[in-house]
Amino acid sequence: MSRILLVDDHAWFRQALGMVLGWETDFGTSIQAGSLAEARACLSADSLSADEAEEIDAAIIDLALPDGDGTDLIAEIGTLRETTRRIPVMVLTATENPKLHERLRTLGAVEVLSKAASLEEILAASRRLGGRVKVMHKEQLVSDMVNGVISRQAIVLSERTGEPFGDAIDAVLKTEAGRQLGELRGGPHRDERAEQWQVDLAPKRAKERRRTRQEERSRSLEDAAWTLFMQSEMRELELRKDGQLAGALDRMRGTTSAVLRRLASEDQRQAEEGLVALTSGGKVFYKRLEDLTPEDRPARVAANRLRTTWLKNNRDG
Repeated sequence: MSRILLVDDHAWFRQALGMVLGWETDFGTSIQAGSLAEARACLSADSLSADEAEEIDAAIIDLALPDGDGTDLIAEIGTLRETTRRIPVMVLTATENPKLHERLRTLGAVEVLSKAASLEEILAASRRLGGRVKVMHKEQLVSDMVNGVISRQAIVLSERTGEPFGDAIDAVLKTEAGRQLGELRGGPHRDERAEQWQVDLAPKRAKERRRTRQEERSRSLEDAAWTLFMQSEMRELELRKDGQLAGALDRMRGTTSAVLRRLASEDQRQAEEGLVALTSGGKVFYKRLEDLTPEDRPARVAANRLRTTWLKNNRDG
């Protein structure tokens, strides 16, 4: 895998540029340094793994570093490591002086860009360094494809607003489309081949649409059933307020006991407070009718069943 050395003392810029290079070019990994000392350590084979020592394929260097001038690296970069491969260098500088640019090229820089250059310009120069455009290929994963889409959207946003690329990435991911891309990147399809995932996408979406329609119909039926249930409960509550239980007891055979009359009076009082009985696990408890939820329905139906059985047993007894 190709690697690029990024030397800049602004960490957010290094990290953002490393991300976009990984998504948009075949520079799959960036090795980052914030100073001359760190850059020299990275260029020393002793400080890197064997793979890394062999695979630094290009470098992007900022001139203004906290411990010296980046121009020193340009001359050193070909001699610090024993290699037969030339490492192309791009320099980023805030200075627009043509003489400085010419001197940098004389020292060995193959690309010289202003730090005010757009990300697209930096990408184009990076590709000229050897980081070919990363195109869709049969082995590309869904996560790689999504990263490319996010980065291109962030580049457009950064160019339009002037905000740092890292902030543009965050802004893209906060949009609805970005949220969906983020879910796809971290979801169950992330390690699938993008090509096959796209082939399967149409039937999968059709299946998801059918499932969504079924769920919507099911919710609609559940909502309708709940509405009818609550309408029935409200009618029942009004009857209880009017002394429904006392009237039922008066129609029973024999003399109604004082205990039953007290029960009827208590039921009417609870109804006036809007309370309904629920039964669960053999226990009876009360809630206000307006506080009932669909989850309470089984307990409410059970309480109604017990009430009906109690009335029947007292009527027949």
